[in-house]
Amino acid sequence: MKTVLPSAQDAQNHIRVLTINKKRFVVGLRWRVVKAQRDIMKEIRRIGRQEKLDVVAIRQSDAIQAGFAPKTPLQLQGCYSLTVALASLLQGPCIAVIPLGQRGDSAEYTLVGRTEKGGIHPFSDELYTEAALEQTVIDLKASLKGNRTDLNIKVFGDPSHFMWVTDALDLTALLFDKKLCKDFKLRSLTWGMTPMQMRVMGGLVGVGLLGVWGLSRYFALLRCADSKSRRVRSRITPRVTLSGGAQSTGASVDSNAVSAGFSSCL
Repeated sequence: MKTVLPSAQDAQNHIRVLTINKKRFVVGLRWRVVKAQRDIMKEIRRIGRQEKLDVVAIRQSDAIQAGFAPKTPLQLQGCYSLTVALASLLQGPCIAVIPLGQRGDSAEYTLVGRTEKGGIHPFSDELYTEAALEQTVIDLKASLKGNRTDLNIKVFGDPSHFMWVTDALDLTALLFDKKLCKDFKLRSLTWGMTPMQMRVMGGLVGVGLLGVWGLSRYFALLRCADSKSRRVRSRITPRVTLSGGAQSTGASVDSNAVSAGFSSCL
């Protein structure tokens, strides 16, 4: 498992990216409950525009929760949210302890707290030092239990490293292709497209609209010319010669009428 850290100059250094089974998982999203009952994506995009955020992961359980990330050089669109994946794949109220590697002189971790109804606890997706980890887990267990003192809260992690871990967590075995779905992925807040994709799409739409306008104009001119030629023909009485009985001028008048009618429509 490889951890990618942004540079120290990156203002958004709360974001981490783990590579597991050649898939990229994001840690460090900022979670909030979306209270809108209708037009949920519209409300999520409004928040994104207001706070200049770039991508979002969505978790729907007893409430709708959105985890946001700002624009970073790490190209997060299309990555998976580690918190959404674990909250979806683990069962019951539980805690997952995930190592993120060394950060300076201390090991860094994140936690995923899954509520009884499948929601994401606010302690999730934060970055913790190893020194602060045990007390944070104790507080998180108490919060997940609430008044349910009999509720069993499993703690997934590395039991060889932490005595208070109850169950082993193998991310490689848990997060393989067949268990991952598109609902775990981060979505762009710009209509599902990157800025470059939006510019290309805008150009294609513009060309398409211009083509539709051109065809519409062309057929309108044809209808106008046809209408004028019909009016011209209606005013002409075919002349018949006494000797042959054939119409002498009708065909030539029709051709000229159509040409004149089309020109007058331009």
